[in-house]
Parts: sequence; structure tokens; C-alpha cells
Amino acid sequence: MATGAIPQLGFLFSIAGLSVTLSGFSGLVAAFRRGDNLRPVDAYRLRQIPEMGLATALLVLITIPLADTTGSGAISIRIAGGLALVFTVLHILVLSARGHRHQFRQPAGGKVAAGVIRLAIGVTTGACIALGASSAYEWLLIFLLARPMLAFVLVLTDVGVSATPGNPDQPPSSGLSNRIQPNTQKHQFSRPPVLRSRPGRPPQRAIHDRIRAT
Repeated sequence: MATGAIPQLGFLFSIAGLSVTLSGFSGLVAAFRRGDNLRPVDAYRLRQIPEMGLATALLVLITIPLADTTGSGAISIRIAGGLALVFTVLHILVLSARGHRHQFRQPAGGKVAAGVIRLAIGVTTGACIALGASSAYEWLLIFLLARPMLAFVLVLTDVGVSATPGNPDQPPSSGLSNRIQPNTQKHQFSRPPVLRSRPGRPPQRAIHDRIRAT
């Protein structure tokens, strides 16, 4: 493993650009699905994509000033690896608390894939802290980018699946017409009774006869 130097700038900028792009795509997906019945698991994934993507981009960007400040690539890699480890642990705790609060079930395949990526992040962060090697840091950045990629792919595979599927045989406007019909019936007033007088009697006498009859 090469030590004493940070990874190449082209690689660092590529990781940062992809991380920011994933964050922007997650915002577009959330905006387009705002009118749909967004499931809690989809909202959970869409929220964690910019959190992990922007954190990865920030970690990449601070690598260069760390190397200029410390004057050593190995020291900057060790510091960046420690920051990545702290963020990963805190983010796992936040995601766990968020999942227990909303009480939804995640697919087993997604949980296994996320667990494997988290394990790889833990191994590479340990290698960065212990060795300060640029190759270990490169693998760490790849695994940090793979985590929001996985969440984004899982969101795209569930596009079109709503939380409360409706009846396809029932038109969308039927519910509105059912709500409008009782309201219109309330405003249908009955016509006032018409008092007819017998021939030769004035209308006032007809009214008095009608009152006596009741």
C-alpha cells in the first residue's frame, strides 16, 4: 500500500461529484413523488441518500486542506478515516432510531447488502487509521459512495408501489361524486304548500278554513 500521499485529485473530485449528483437525484425523486402515497420505507431511503452523499462529498473535499495543513498525506488520511468512522457509527444509530420510530419492514436483500457495505466501511476505516495508506482511503471512499447508491437503487425499484393501493375498477372521480351527492341533497328545499280557495271565497277565508282543519 502506498503511504505518505493522498489519492489523486481526479479520483477525489469524481467521488465528490457523484455524491452530490446522487443527492440531487434523490431530491428530484422526492419532488416527483410528492403527490403519490409515499411509503415510509421510501421516505426513509430518500432521506438518507443526501445525508450520506453530502457527508461523503464533504469528507473528500476536506482531505486536500488537511494534507496542506498537516504537511503529511498519511496523517490527513488517518484523520479523514477517523471522521468517516465517527459519522458512520452516528448515522447507523440515527437510522436505527428512525426505523424503530416509523415501524416499517425492510426487504431482507437490502438489509444484507447494507450490512455488507457497512462492514467494508468499518474495515477500510480501520486500515486508514492504522496504516494511513492512500489505497485504503480510496476503497473507503468507494464504499461510502456505494451506500447511498444502494439506497437510490432500492427507491427506483419501488417506483409505482403505493402505500394504499386503490381499486382499479373504480374511477378516481367516484369518491368525489359520492361526497358531493349528500351535500346537494341537504340543500334541496321542499316547496311551500299552495293554499287554494274555493270559488267564491276570498283567500283569507281559505286560510282560516285550512287552519281549522289542522
